[in-house]
Amino acid sequence: VLFGDGAGAVILEANDSGDGRGLLSCHLFSDGRFVSELWMEKPSSKDNPTFRPEFFAQGKFYPRMNGRTVFKNACEKMPQSVLHGLKHLGLTVDDIDYLIPHQANDRISQMVARGLKIPEEKVIRNISRYGNTTAASIPIALSEAVKDGRIKPGMLVALTAFGAGFTWGSAFIRW
Repeated sequence: VLFGDGAGAVILEANDSGDGRGLLSCHLFSDGRFVSELWMEKPSSKDNPTFRPEFFAQGKFYPRMNGRTVFKNACEKMPQSVLHGLKHLGLTVDDIDYLIPHQANDRISQMVARGLKIPEEKVIRNISRYGNTTAASIPIALSEAVKDGRIKPGMLVALTAFGAGFTWGSAFIRW
């Protein structure tokens, strides 16, 4: 599954209650050496006008991906970013109630969970229903898990994603 269609958003607000709930940490990483492994050449701010018919004819408006390199790096970097966040928070993998990985590919989600030694029942996945909804995948999965009652107040939820460039990261929410 390459792309699905969806939108998602999360509204954050200050929590002064002292109950420890909220966004606990967020860690982002990048490595530009891999820019041509997952990218779109156009549109580009270097071009004026940005959209030209010849760019379409040359195939420059289409995503390009070296699947093997993306898979290998996603399976390494996503768990690393989760472990980095846990270390920052003074927590362990056992403290995670649910992991919500970016829903790019079910095999990547499985490998990330395996790499962290998180049991499948603690991994929220929905790619089989929607495909890769790119930036919307985590908010959609989070919304579904809250709505169906899996995620409850006080639970620790780990989010992790990987994307073009390469970029990757993690965030931790005490729901």
